[in-house]
Amino acid sequence: MYVWVIGKGIPTKKNNMYGSFEFEQASMLARHGVKVIYIGLDFRPFNHPRKFGIRYLKQDIFDAYEYSLPIRPLPFGQRKVELFFCRKLYSKVEEMHGLPDVIHVHFPALLNALIHAEYQKRGVKIVATEHWSQVLTRKLSKTYLTNLSWFAHYADALLCVSEPLKKSVIALTGTSNNIQVVPNIINNEFQYAPQEPKDMFTFIGVGRLVSGKRFDLMINAFTKAFFGNDSVELVIVGNGEEYINLKKQIEKLGMKKRIHLRGVLSRAETAKQIQKSDALVCASNLETFGTPIIEAWACGKPVIGTDALGFLEYMNKSLGIIVKANDEEQMIEAMKELYDKRDIFDGKKISQFAFEQFGENAISKSLLSIYSEVLR
Repeated sequence: MYVWVIGKGIPTKKNNMYGSFEFEQASMLARHGVKVIYIGLDFRPFNHPRKFGIRYLKQDIFDAYEYSLPIRPLPFGQRKVELFFCRKLYSKVEEMHGLPDVIHVHFPALLNALIHAEYQKRGVKIVATEHWSQVLTRKLSKTYLTNLSWFAHYADALLCVSEPLKKSVIALTGTSNNIQVVPNIINNEFQYAPQEPKDMFTFIGVGRLVSGKRFDLMINAFTKAFFGNDSVELVIVGNGEEYINLKKQIEKLGMKKRIHLRGVLSRAETAKQIQKSDALVCASNLETFGTPIIEAWACGKPVIGTDALGFLEYMNKSLGIIVKANDEEQMIEAMKELYDKRDIFDGKKISQFAFEQFGENAISKSLLSIYSEVLR
C-alpha cells in the first residue's frame, strides 16, 4: 500500500513543531509497513518566519517534502493560487515516486479540495482527518467551509479526532456520510518510567501559549492553591503569543521560583519533563482532542483537565479529575485534591490504559482497516 500523508508542515523546534500530529502519523504508518510520502503545505502568512520554497527531508523509513509560501490570506483568488502551488508540488512528488493508492489529508478545511478531487478522478482514494479547533467553534470562512464540505460529501472517508468535532463537521456540512472518529496517537517518546523519590511535587502544563489554553488561569489557580507551600512547583512547556504576558503575570504574583516557563521543547525533551513531573494540568476552554493529556497518561501521570476536552468518554477517577472550563475555583480545588491524594494513582495502570486506547497498534489498526476498506 502506498500513501501520501498531507500535513501543515515538517515540524521543528523553530516552527513550534508545526505539523507534528500529521508527521508522527506518517512515521507510524511507515513503521507498520506502508510506503509513505509526507507532504507539508505551509501557506501561513509572513509573520511566521521560515525559509520559503520547497524543502526535502529524507527519513530512515519515508521521504518528506514541504512547500513553504506566505500566501494566506489573499484578498481574492485564494483557492486558485493554492491549487497552482499544490499541483506543482504534487506533480513533482508523483514524478519521483509514482501515483499513490491513498492520499490522507489532515486539516481538510485548510487544504484546497480541488487538487484532491482531481486525484480522486484518477482513481486515488481520498481519506481526510479533521483536527482544527476552528471547526469546533463552527465559525469558518466561505473558503474553508467550501473545502470541508467537499471532503465531507465526496472523500472516500472523513475522520475526526473526537466526537465533539464530528458533531461540528456534521452541523457545518449537513452530512454524516462515512464520518468516523479516530483519535490522535501517542508518540513513542512518551513511556512509563518509575518515579524517583524527590522532595518537590511538580505539576506540568504543555501546549501553545495562546489565550484559549488558559495558562493564565492555571497560574492563578496554582498560586492560590500553593502559595505558602515551597514543595510544589508548576512547569509550563510551550511557546506562543501569550508568553510575555504569562511571564509578567508570574513575576507580578511573586512566583518566579515556583512557576517555570520552559519554552518550546522537542517531543523527547517534553516526554522527559512529563516523566519527571507528578501530574499534568490542562486548563483549556477549547480542545478538539487534548494530546498532552494522553501523553501524560502514557507516562503514567494523572491529569487535571476541563470539560472542553474532546474525549471525556475515556475519563474516570483512576486517571485524574475533570473541572468546568474557565472555573478558577474548581481548578484550585482539583489541584489541592490531586496533591493530597497523589498516592492513590497507579502509574503503570494509567500508562497501560493510554496505550490500549491511543497507542500505535490501536490507531494503526484502525487506519489500515479504513484504507483497505476504501480500496475495496
